[in-house]
Amino acid sequence: MEKLNILLLCHRPVARNAQTIDDHIWSFRTFSRHHVVVVSFFGDLPSEIDIDRFDAVVLHYTVAAARDENLTPAARERIARFRGLKVQFIQDEYRFVNATLETTRRLGIDVLFTCVPEGEIEKVYSSAALPGTRKVPVLTGYVPEQLARLAVHQPRAVQDLRRLPHPVADLPLRVPAQREAEGHVLEHRHVRIERVVL
Repeated sequence: MEKLNILLLCHRPVARNAQTIDDHIWSFRTFSRHHVVVVSFFGDLPSEIDIDRFDAVVLHYTVAAARDENLTPAARERIARFRGLKVQFIQDEYRFVNATLETTRRLGIDVLFTCVPEGEIEKVYSSAALPGTRKVPVLTGYVPEQLARLAVHQPRAVQDLRRLPHPVADLPLRVPAQREAEGHVLEHRHVRIERVVL
């Protein structure tokens, strides 16, 4: 089979983000039999990137395509005009549901990898809303190769299991926190760190 040229569009995490994001991004280059070019950006797709030189464009879940600050309207238009295979990975699908659905439709996504359970996909991403889009259920997260190789330990003896705390029953009772409306939650703000000596 001929090697394809694949453009993976992402926003690589900064040091404070989970390593699983970076692991997932680099897994495409590590495990694909095709030639994968990773382009990390935020906002406008760099003008020097000629997406028409690629056979496929993959939007990683770190690019919230419906948000102008993540993917500008001009970048969305460039992707929409692209004639090759268009693939999108989505996580945190509870955010911007209608805007994400509309953006996915306008981009002309061919394959959508979703965390929505298989039996519920049609309710969120209906065939009427996304005609011709193949939806593939996936799990969140990523297990890097070094963790996958770890030996699995033998389970404890049954009598040892009886002494372990029950995961639910042994939790202290507490009042659930009040949820804030999305508009009241601060995003991406710096918080001053204070040292407290006891």
